Amino acid sequence: MACLASFIAMQKLIEHKMSRDDETFHAAVDEFKTAVSHGASVATAARAAGFQPADYLRYGLERLTRLANGQVEIVGLAADMPGDGSPLVILVLAGNKTIFQGQTEGAREDFARGFMLTDAAARNVRFSGAFLCQAAEPLLGVVTSPAKTYASFPISCP
Repeated sequence: MACLASFIAMQKLIEHKMSRDDETFHAAVDEFKTAVSHGASVATAARAAGFQPADYLRYGLERLTRLANGQVEIVGLAADMPGDGSPLVILVLAGNKTIFQGQTEGAREDFARGFMLTDAAARNVRFSGAFLCQAAEPLLGVVTSPAKTYASFPISCP
């Protein structure tokens, strides 16, 4: 009986820590966006929010399409190769303005195989959404992970 009580207590502690980590991650993303909106470079904003650059974040755009209503649809994939499958937050920046924020959700078997992701890391890799931008406007995509890592990539608005 004592073992069961210990196990339940440990589970509650783990769940509480994961909840706190998630809150801390989203607070760091907000801090990053605020720093960028005040004119900080991506690298400076990331450092201020506690993010470190990582070369093990994988990402790619499948589709960046101008819609009839003038918005641009973005569909892509992103993964934290050693990650636990927690959703990543994807941002698209136009200068010092965040024009899109989404998170990964759902698996993609071909992407997972192509990058040899663990089953855990492959759980949440897809993202999609829409935003407004001017044709040929230079944009910057930013992938952030709960491990407080980030990677950025250039995008040109269609």
